[in-house]
Amino acid sequence: MNRYIKAVSFGLLIGGIVATAGWAQEAVEPAAISVSGAIVSVDAATSSLVVKDEASGDITIVADENTAFLSGDETITLSDLAQGQIVSVEYKNNNGQNIASVIEAEEAVE
Repeated sequence: MNRYIKAVSFGLLIGGIVATAGWAQEAVEPAAISVSGAIVSVDAATSSLVVKDEASGDITIVADENTAFLSGDETITLSDLAQGQIVSVEYKNNNGQNIASVIEAEEAVE
C-alpha cells in the first residue's frame, strides 16, 4: 500500500511539473508598432515596401494576406502605392520580419 501511495504521489508531482512548464511557455504576442514616413521603394515581387521614418531611418515592411491597405475611405492595394507617397503603417515584428496589419496612404508628395 505504501508503494502505491508513493507511485501515485510521484505521478501527480510529475504531471503537475509538466503542466506548469507548458503553461509557462505560452507564446507572447508581439506588440504592435506604428511608423509614418515617405515610401522609399515598393517591391511587388516580395510584397514589401521600405518606409523612411525620421526617427528610425529606413524600415522594410512586409505585407501579407491579412494586411489592410487604405487611402481615406477607400480600400487600395500594394500596387497603388508609389515612391514618395506618405504612409502610416501598423506592424508587428514576427521572427525578424515587420509584418504590416494596416498600411494607410496619404496623398502623393508633389
